[in-house]
Amino acid sequence: MVLLRAIRDVKSIEEFRLRAEEKLDPSMKKYISGSHNTQTDDNVKAFHNYLIRPYIGCDTTNINMSTTMLGHPLSIPICIAPMERQQYINPKAERITAAAAKKNGIGFSLSGWTATKMEDLVADADTGLKFLNMYIYEDKSWTVHLARKAEKYGFHGLLIGFAKTNPAAYTATLHSCGRSRYANLEDKIPSGLTPRDKNYPLTSPSCSWADIKWLKSITRLPVIAKGILSARDAIQAVNAGVDAVLVSNHGGRQLQGVPAPIDVLPEVVRAVGNRCEVYMDGGIRTGSNLFIALALGARAVFIGRPILWGYACGDEKGISDVIDIYKQELSSTMTLAGVPDVSKIPGDVVIRREKIARL
Repeated sequence: MVLLRAIRDVKSIEEFRLRAEEKLDPSMKKYISGSHNTQTDDNVKAFHNYLIRPYIGCDTTNINMSTTMLGHPLSIPICIAPMERQQYINPKAERITAAAAKKNGIGFSLSGWTATKMEDLVADADTGLKFLNMYIYEDKSWTVHLARKAEKYGFHGLLIGFAKTNPAAYTATLHSCGRSRYANLEDKIPSGLTPRDKNYPLTSPSCSWADIKWLKSITRLPVIAKGILSARDAIQAVNAGVDAVLVSNHGGRQLQGVPAPIDVLPEVVRAVGNRCEVYMDGGIRTGSNLFIALALGARAVFIGRPILWGYACGDEKGISDVIDIYKQELSSTMTLAGVPDVSKIPGDVVIRREKIARL
């Protein structure tokens, strides 16, 4: 109770970050903040390049922040990003995160490298809109098994990454496939991780858009392509039949020197037109950041690190408080910008800073 009272005074995502870093184990603090050099900071700082030009004389009596994601309702255009190692903050891991998402009317993503099995998640938590983050494996039967399990346990879509490297350990999500050839692996993995078996399934380095077409042919679930950073790949994704694309540089964790997602979002939106939905993640630390992303064409955003900061400060209550901050700040931004509906934010309400100097 002392902890819950303490976080009531936290008024910003930045304050949550500072309090979380005081509480976290040093290794977990390093993991959450980790990226290639300054890439995470670059994602945050990129929003400073955008300015909001408010519409005056607009009725903002009723502010509507609700929208849909692949036809499913959201109270605010937010989905929790897939994140591993949550069990090091709390053994209940994604069960808490998923329950908080359901309570707040937002989406949730289960990481492909998680400590929580799909069947345990739905058995132990009251879940709502949820996506499974997964990959195309060299042994495609693993991909088929995971897709089938996601269908069985009520997931609403597959969030497909294009990993070219593999973790040094194997996870509960993969283990839950129950394949007989991997029967020598332990039935229970308290930490979620165990040393890699020689038959551990590897992500396929040859994964291509043809594999996405194949995936679409073997599952009834919508497919979201994660990691899009160019019009070129956005068009390839749409041509492969995806239902949505996620503009993302994976929190700056993979390739050094990639652009901030917010800077390529308009390019991707123009490229896909109305052929699929567009989401983005990376650096969204305020409600005004969220507003800018929506104005530039994102239908919803994925939030990662701020969720873990709230989680570290107060479990489900902390996550809910983080979401409340986004709601309050987005509502305030919409009111002051003269835009009462998130689904009708005009693109010209946001302008790049350097363009102002040329007007």
